[in-house]
Amino acid sequence: MAKRYNVRVREDYRWGKARVSGREFHKSGEVLSEQLINDEMQASPLLEIEPIEAEEELAEIDATGAAQELAEEEGVDLADIEGSGLDGRILVSDVRDAIGGE
Repeated sequence: MAKRYNVRVREDYRWGKARVSGREFHKSGEVLSEQLINDEMQASPLLEIEPIEAEEELAEIDATGAAQELAEEEGVDLADIEGSGLDGRILVSDVRDAIGGE
């Protein structure tokens, strides 16, 4: 299995999205395999590229990096949340709804 990375727009960038290497990225992040990350993305000052830990890969839960961080901070289990993003991806708003609904 190829190593996976969470690629997102830097938090200190003034806009919520940026286009790099012909691809649009958002602050919520996108999971990409290492084959899809090119030199232009790696050199871009607009993006943060963080490796996804092996235990996170095994979890098989598709959530943005920000949603994972918020869930961890609030003690929410991502397995209990139904994602509203593309292909059921869990977004920050889904985690916030779960926190508010408890």
